[in-house]
Amino acid sequence: MKRVKDILAVMVGISFFMFALGRLGYAKPNIPKEKIPSDIPSEIREQIERLYSENPLLRADAASELAHLVETGATVTVAVPFLIAVLKDEDPIVRAYAADAIGRTKDIRAIEPLIETIRNENEIKDYDKLFSLLRKILDVPDVRCEIIEALSTIGKPGVKQLTASLKDGNLNVRFATVVALGRIKESCAIKPLIETLNDESKLVRQAASVALGEIGNNLAVEPLIRTLEDKEQSVRSKGAEALGKIKDPRAVEPLIAALKDKDSGVRGDAALALGDITGQNFGEDPAKWQGWWKENKNRFGK
Repeated sequence: MKRVKDILAVMVGISFFMFALGRLGYAKPNIPKEKIPSDIPSEIREQIERLYSENPLLRADAASELAHLVETGATVTVAVPFLIAVLKDEDPIVRAYAADAIGRTKDIRAIEPLIETIRNENEIKDYDKLFSLLRKILDVPDVRCEIIEALSTIGKPGVKQLTASLKDGNLNVRFATVVALGRIKESCAIKPLIETLNDESKLVRQAASVALGEIGNNLAVEPLIRTLEDKEQSVRSKGAEALGKIKDPRAVEPLIAALKDKDSGVRGDAALALGDITGQNFGEDPAKWQGWWKENKNRFGK
């Protein structure tokens, strides 16, 4: 905190010169200043008033001070509406400090504004911190699912926090996380998703297969082959589909074996996957596929 304060102090001095040149913009909170309650501790009122400064670095410093006051045990909930308004500030530094301060208050009024900030913000770099602060506000599954959806829109910066949610105790949260990782399609999510193929829920396991197919990395081939023996039909089907998308010839023989699956859906998906990998179409006839593969597998490096 001291280092941040020192940096802000230096930048404030520089900013006064920049103001003289007319180079910095001004975006005060959309709440009239006269709405600031008069019967609140002076140190909190002072920082709220500073949020209206024409200097964006003073606004950022005010939000930082409010965050510090929360950490000292002060009740800063009265400042939350003003901090929420600052989330729309023109300056990304101000928005970042406001998000930090709001998260520390754990005020449920901040849930939707912070989620919207995650969806739209391209300049806040410390997503880990913002995400963890937001989770602390209200630790319920529906909120965590909303946060996961928001993180999926920012791409790679959200992957670290998303993979942590693969261990969440709530089924819906784990499912939403897997879907989000499949949407982002980052290779760093492959190993955690592979581990999720062992999840106790068939919905999560099949979603993990789909996500790995969307990412399309060959590292997932062997684990996906093992899903062809899963006890649940839906998991076996999604595993076959994913293997078809990855198009690795190592999956050909296991998929031919899957043509003998007791479930017609699995057999159909295995046949389609074989067609995707080889460019051939022998339907669900394992004998024809086996015969063709024996004669042609050298073409695929087998």
